[in-house]
Amino acid sequence: MAVNFKRTLKGLRSTRDFRAEILDLATKLVGEAFEGRLCVDDPLISAETVQKEWDAAMEALAPSVRDRMHLLIDKQEPSRRLNIFTVETGVYPVERPNFLFEVLRQLVAASLEDDGMQPVRGLSDRIGASQPTIRAALTELQRAGLCRRWGAHYELAAEDVSAELMARTGALPQTLRFRFAQGTTPRPPAELVERAMLLLGPESPEAWEPYALSGTPVALARAPRVDLMGTPRLDLVAHVPREAKTIAMGEVLRLLDSGLELEPSVLAPAPVVVTLVRAKPRFEQHGVLDQVRCATAADVYLSLLDVDLREQAYQYAEGVRP
Repeated sequence: MAVNFKRTLKGLRSTRDFRAEILDLATKLVGEAFEGRLCVDDPLISAETVQKEWDAAMEALAPSVRDRMHLLIDKQEPSRRLNIFTVETGVYPVERPNFLFEVLRQLVAASLEDDGMQPVRGLSDRIGASQPTIRAALTELQRAGLCRRWGAHYELAAEDVSAELMARTGALPQTLRFRFAQGTTPRPPAELVERAMLLLGPESPEAWEPYALSGTPVALARAPRVDLMGTPRLDLVAHVPREAKTIAMGEVLRLLDSGLELEPSVLAPAPVVVTLVRAKPRFEQHGVLDQVRCATAADVYLSLLDVDLREQAYQYAEGVRP
């Protein structure tokens, strides 16, 4: 088979982009006798989704065109991808924004700030997404029993949120988890927190500017009566621009501890967990931990849920509300 038109898509991120590429290829073949092929190289969406979108598009095309269109999916093994992104470059792939999580995060923030019901327009502005996108996410959260609606306004109680409900709904953030490489000397999480606090102070290195401290140290600083013992891990929040496809963390990890490497399993324990958020940052520089840049109350609350400290999260919510 001689292929006259060939297009390779590397790291495909969305079905919308893929449909546009299919249409472009079909347009090139109209009125011609040529063959065309789309090569999808290591898509960031699943290969099953790519194939499903292709099959749906083929049904809408004339047989004379679709019979000359061909798809090739080259899905890399996870170990191969990790090697490309982490071992050689210290750069990690960033998934598309999960608007279910971004909307949930904003509603948790409003609950903890006692800010009342939130309008769709306000959520759209803060998250940086269209109102139809935000409404779709709100509808899913409402179906799951996580939020309530009054006209074009929505709210939830932070105490109604749990890690289980977030997982069941798909309202989860992207996280990067790090462990100590074999042959290195592990540092206890409390020591990692101390090092991070130095890097998040007024003289913060440029590489650390998108980051903020989260987790138990910030929870105790804001609500000293929370029943917390020890430091289970270092929690960080990183603001990533919505359009970003990667995040460079080589310098961040080098300054924190050069022995850290990516932990690919979400089930394995990790001394460092970085949560990626896409909405406009609201980090706090002063008044919490000696000018250390700290994450929002909502981020801290969600980090406590993620580390299975539900009761402590409820105590924290009570302690930080106005």
